[in-house]
Amino acid sequence: MKHAAILAAAAICAATAAVASCASADEEPAPVPGKLTFYPSSATELEAGPLADRKKVNETFLLETLNPDALLSKFLTVAGLEPKAKPYGGWEARDIAGHSLGHYLSALGMAYAHGGNKKAKERSDYIVDELAKCQDKLGTGYVHAEDERWLNQLERGTVRPQPFNLNGVWVPFYSIHKVFAGLRDAYRLTGNKKALDVEKKLADRVIAALSNLNADQVQNMLRAEHGGMLEVMVDLTTDTGDKKYSEAGRRFFFDNRILGAMEDQRDIFNGIHANTQIPKIAGLARLYEVEGDEKARTGAEYFFNEVSTKRSYANGGHSESEHFYDMNDVNRTLKPNTAETCNSFNMVKIAMHVFEWNQNTKPMDFAERVTLNHIASNIGKEPGEYGYFLSLGSPHYKVFSTEFDSWWCCVGSGMENPERYTEISFATDGASTVAVNQYWAAELKDDKLGLELKIESAFPLSKTAKIELELKKAKTFTLDLRRPVWAKRMTVKVNGSEVKADADERGYVAISRKWKDGDKVEVEFDFPLYSESLPDGKHVAFFYGPLLLAAVIPPAEGKADPAVRRYRDQWGPETHEPIPTVAAADAETAIKAFKPGKNFGEFVAQGKNGEFTLMPLFNIYHEHYSAYLPLDK
Repeated sequence: MKHAAILAAAAICAATAAVASCASADEEPAPVPGKLTFYPSSATELEAGPLADRKKVNETFLLETLNPDALLSKFLTVAGLEPKAKPYGGWEARDIAGHSLGHYLSALGMAYAHGGNKKAKERSDYIVDELAKCQDKLGTGYVHAEDERWLNQLERGTVRPQPFNLNGVWVPFYSIHKVFAGLRDAYRLTGNKKALDVEKKLADRVIAALSNLNADQVQNMLRAEHGGMLEVMVDLTTDTGDKKYSEAGRRFFFDNRILGAMEDQRDIFNGIHANTQIPKIAGLARLYEVEGDEKARTGAEYFFNEVSTKRSYANGGHSESEHFYDMNDVNRTLKPNTAETCNSFNMVKIAMHVFEWNQNTKPMDFAERVTLNHIASNIGKEPGEYGYFLSLGSPHYKVFSTEFDSWWCCVGSGMENPERYTEISFATDGASTVAVNQYWAAELKDDKLGLELKIESAFPLSKTAKIELELKKAKTFTLDLRRPVWAKRMTVKVNGSEVKADADERGYVAISRKWKDGDKVEVEFDFPLYSESLPDGKHVAFFYGPLLLAAVIPPAEGKADPAVRRYRDQWGPETHEPIPTVAAADAETAIKAFKPGKNFGEFVAQGKNGEFTLMPLFNIYHEHYSAYLPLDK
């Protein structure tokens, strides 16, 4: 049972109950013993720790700062209804409005599913009700924040695409895909059946409009960014049992140019827009899971492996100014606008699919890296601070959104990210195995096993994690502990006694025993200092365990520090402070000279012009920094 299918089965279940106790889960095939799949959102929650701190700030923004009527404003205007608030600024004031509301619905659904937050459920229900009113008023099935003219033109056979524009509107399928996804998640995660009804009517309207297009017109239309329309159409088949939606997804949203190349394992990456492609790959993944299309799986795996191993920076993020380039071309790749956060948000989703297909920990090693060093590193300490790019090469600083005047794509995905931190934490075979994939503080409830598992840890700002098991009665099962790829040494103790911690061929330390209530497992890692370089061998990034380190760069003498400001624009002004040159000819020699700093993960390094501080990118907030450093060769 794939993770998305599990969520679908849980839709009519109370969000605070584990999916194993939900009767509707019987509609899906039982998990194959030994085959790990992720737990649903309703079974997991964050515990106190560095990631929970970020989630708390995020939920303050979601539930205290934001006015849902401002996000609904243009939906009501398009429907001919009186808006109840003025729309927000930034992208929400332009013709890509609506994408943020979709992300917001998804984030609210997860906030409710994790901990039963009633305010999140009430707000989600309110938004769905308002969208239903808009849809009813229009009478066509359409509901969106942009006028229906672009779709009417497609219905008449008019197709005028540009990479980020279709029939004169900024990526309308990209933004409406977010509405589809939000409605899907409102149904699956809060049990709101009206959300599914609105989504079906919207899908039917889209299908009717596109049915007049021939195959060449469809492929021409798909030259414009169209988000994850393939994915949501396939998901709608999962939720309704009606194959017409997945068939429509394949007919109208299968981009032959890109997805065909992935299925043929052809490298066409250089110069293409990065995040335009990743949601398409999620659609490929769902085609495999729902239809058993092996070519779709091949294409999705090829994309994931190429991007995660050959096209990504040290933090797991990728792209420069949103595009893929040859990583050997550092003059083009190491600019201020590296690593778009939306990309990593979507890559974690692909990693989840690949994990379930291949049953090894490599995708979870990647997911850990990109979650800690990109996604969770690019959210601020004040509500509404989300980063678009995360500069790695040029001297720069984190550029955060403002509460009401930014609304970039990465603000939308940014609202979801903290709610997803535990999505990759735990997996199960549904019968005899519980896998711990990540070591940040989290809680798991497995009703089938009668198990509550809690991880207490300050990880990644700690080398230890304590796992406590609460069981209604003693139970025999296997506890799989991922051994991180970076860990030179991993010590595991069960109730104080050390056990063998060698990883099996999957990458897990498997502990099979009869577990009792109150059993404790202690895990301790050796955090090594190590380095990774770009293909040119001249630009080096340093790590401490799972943490990417960055050199702190003081502002130029006599100049104000611009990094303490917030920006409406996702591109902060370039800075020109010099990057410290490491006073060593090779990284290994440089590491031997590192001295411990004041705080966890901080080090003092020897530079060509004096000492400088390295600290985890995870902790950087206002500081100027650079993650890639030159060596004094």
